[in-house]
This record gives sequence, structure tokens and C-alpha cells, in this order.
Amino acid sequence: MYKVGQEEVDAIAKVVLSKRYFRYQGKENKSVTDQLEKSFEEKFQVSHSLMVTSGTNALVCAMAAAGIGPGDEVIIPSFTFVATAIAVLQVGAIPRIINIDSTLSLDPIEFKKAINENTKAVIPVHMDGLACDMEAICTIAKESNVLVIEDAAQAVGGSYKAKRLGAIGDLGCLSFNVDKIISCGEGGALLTNDNSFYKKALCFHDSPCQFGETKKDVFEESDLCIGTSMRFDDIKAAMLNIQLSRLDEILLQLRKRKKLLISKLEGKNYQIIQGNCIEGDCSTSLHIKYEDPIQMVTKVKKLLGEKVVCLPITGRPAHVCWQWMEQINKRRFFHPDLDPFKWAESDMSYQKSDFLQSVEILSSTLKIYLDLEGTDEEFEKKADLIAGLL
Repeated sequence: MYKVGQEEVDAIAKVVLSKRYFRYQGKENKSVTDQLEKSFEEKFQVSHSLMVTSGTNALVCAMAAAGIGPGDEVIIPSFTFVATAIAVLQVGAIPRIINIDSTLSLDPIEFKKAINENTKAVIPVHMDGLACDMEAICTIAKESNVLVIEDAAQAVGGSYKAKRLGAIGDLGCLSFNVDKIISCGEGGALLTNDNSFYKKALCFHDSPCQFGETKKDVFEESDLCIGTSMRFDDIKAAMLNIQLSRLDEILLQLRKRKKLLISKLEGKNYQIIQGNCIEGDCSTSLHIKYEDPIQMVTKVKKLLGEKVVCLPITGRPAHVCWQWMEQINKRRFFHPDLDPFKWAESDMSYQKSDFLQSVEILSSTLKIYLDLEGTDEEFEKKADLIAGLL
């Protein structure tokens, strides 16, 4: 989270003092959550948004709404937080992990090769605010009758060719936990233009709402299902409403700082990774790839020595598949009969050697975190310092 102030405090206080925290307040009354969903629909230019309790649950809800389940496969990239794979497993499907390309995103060539008769969806993940090649991914998906479910958890507000990330595929998922661009502590959103997906998601995310006066008239018989509880509340919605109003200004300032930093690095002997849409980059970080891991680690040590916040891109817990895939290989499900591999009669396992293309790219790449602390003048001095160390 990059910016928070008295406005958030006042908005939360207003809801708390009203003693009306619940997201459903009758047919005639719009809750703060209702208003927030409307704001997301306008900001992201989609027909429907649905607030849920986390980005992970947004993914689970999206796949449930799309009818993905046992026996199905969902293609995901090797560079993603473990939650992407967990969400697939939660609906009983199997994650088919593929390599990334030099933009740190799901490789469209690998995607096309991985499609088989069991493939129901692909999840392009816009890691660290860098857009995937959505044109290529959507084209391949359409040709193969595969759904596109965007994971834009780390790229809220970013865009690809002037379209907001999360609003390009069949369904999109956002996250608002404390590490994200805008935050209410914890939360997520599902975005879609498909009315049938939306109604199924609404029912799945809050199973009792099909019986309540506020929402029961929304559904037709075909929309109803036994779901779960991922319901949002108006206290979080109050904070996130203010955060959403800050989003574009936050991105504007981050992009300004990243552009300045990159200008200081021109002519250097390394690769600056820009993603698939420079204009739409969220600019929350700068990625630099060196020729080998030793060079990269040497630079990280220098930067850390001068208190520049950075790390090897593989240094975050559970953000590359070889940090979490062994738990899946060992079938560590809370009950053995809920093992999706057993339902699908699949003996698929994951080996690090399957992802050498990803290993080569990621093991030599460092990440410098960008923030909005201090004045622009102070940041320019910091940019000069970084350029000198790199």
C-alpha cells in the first residue's frame, strides 16, 4: 500500500458509527460494498465486479463460476505466488505449470504447446505489475476454446494496450492485501463481462444470499449452487473506496519515478525488463537481468549495503514454482480423498528440470522496489545512487 490518510479513517469511522456493517441492507438500500463494486465497474470498464475476502478466493470463485473442476487442467506460469496453484487445486482441478519468457510472464509459445483435451483455462499472471502478452494469449485461447482468467493481484490498475489488467480475459481477479497497490488489509475482487459467470460467482461466493431478500431475485434456477462464504463487509469497503480514488495518482507517481530511474541507467551492460506494455506498467518495481546469478547477487549486496530495498527475484517465499511444487508432488491435501490427481486419475508430477528456461531467467534477475516516500528531489538522489551501484 502506497498511500493512506485521514480520509480512510473518516470513511471507516462513518460506517462503524452507523452500526451497519453488513454488505446486504435490503433491496432499496445500497451498501458501501454495493457502491464500491459500482466504482470498480466504472474504473475497469466491466459489466460486473464482485468483492470477496482475498485475491486467492477471487481466483477460486472465478473458476467455480466457470464450471472448472475435477478432471480439468488449468495452465499457470512457473513464476507466480503459490496462491495461483492453490486456487486451481481448491476447485479440484490440476495446475499445469509452464515456463515464462523474457518478460517474466507466461510464455505464449509454451501455452500453445501445453493445451490438451483436459485444458479448460489459462491463468496469465501479471507479476510485479508487468503485463502479460494478452493479445497472443487471448488469440491462442480463443482458437482452442480455453477460458482466460487473469490474475492481476499484483497489477491493480495496470493496463495492456489501454485496457485495464483483469478486464481483458473472460474473468479477472484482483487483490487488496497490505502488500498491494491499494489495500484494505485483505480483500479481493472478481471482474467479468459475462452475466452468467457473475451470477454463478455471486451465488458461490455467498451461498446463503440466494435465500436473502436483497439478492434472491437476481438468480434463475440454473444459477443456484452450494457455495461457500467469501462475503465482503462495509468496513473494508469504506477504506477501499478511498483507496480506489487514489489509484490513478499512485500509478502516475510510480511511473514517473520508474521512468526517471530508467533514464539514469541508459547505456549500462544489463537488460532492463519492461514487460509487454511499457505505458501500462504499474511501476511498483524495476527488474534487471544480468548474465549470470553471481553478477546479480553481487549487485544486490551493493544495493542493500546502501539501504536500497531490493532482492533476487527468487528471494521471496513461494513466488516461483520450485519453492512450492513439492507440496503438490507429496499430495499434501487436508484429506486424501480430496486429492484432485486421484479424481483425474493423473500421475502428473513437477520437476525443476522442466522449468530450466524459467530458472535461467529468474536466477539472474534482481528486483528493486519503488516507493513514494520522500520528495521527488530525494528520489532523484536515490536514483543517482542506484545508477552508480549498478
